[in-house]
Amino acid sequence: MAPSSRGLGHSVLNARTPVRIRLELQVLGVYVKIFLACTIVIILVFGVSPVFAQGIDKLPEPTGGQVNEALNKIVPIRFLPNHPLYFSIKVKETILRFFKPSAVKRAEYDFILTSKRIKESYFVYKNGDLKYLGASLMSYSKRVDITIGQIEKARSQNQEISMLAEKIVEGLVNQEVLLRHIKINEGESGNFENLDGAIVSFEHLVDIIDNVKPGIKDRYKILNDEDYKQNEASTS
Repeated sequence: MAPSSRGLGHSVLNARTPVRIRLELQVLGVYVKIFLACTIVIILVFGVSPVFAQGIDKLPEPTGGQVNEALNKIVPIRFLPNHPLYFSIKVKETILRFFKPSAVKRAEYDFILTSKRIKESYFVYKNGDLKYLGASLMSYSKRVDITIGQIEKARSQNQEISMLAEKIVEGLVNQEVLLRHIKINEGESGNFENLDGAIVSFEHLVDIIDNVKPGIKDRYKILNDEDYKQNEASTS
């Protein structure tokens, strides 16, 4: 019996000709590409991105506990630079320093004063007295330079500085926390005068001590800040 015209037409429609197979493969390929593209996007957004973001994280802000610990470890301060009696503090410091018997002892005392200067800068910032902050940070930088000078003098005189270096390494941790706190909050109030200079001075002191105690530089997060590195490179 000959097939009906209806059955013949149905068979022709269902026949998978090479052209139709090729068309189906092309459509399938489009779907596969879409699926792969979506998968890649999901991986980038939810998988790779957090890991990548960790690598380019900005400078981590110290916790309140870290800031309080740093403040407590630095010697107390009586007056801030904007206080009318602040000059009496500087006079007292000058007299006490005069009686230090050696370059090592002067360097040790000068380093204590650097910590006081950065503690003062922190409280000046927290009190909102930004017009005094630049001068306070400059005072910190100058005292760091004096400290470095005394360390180099002690080394040139073959004085033992290893114990002093240990104290400075630990003391710099506290300074770094306060500097980092000020640096992170800089953007909220505009650029702080002499802040980058204070960080440069901090790094110079770290470099000096690193010659005595190699490998300490990675302890100080502020020196790994990308913005600081770029600013330093542009001015060097």
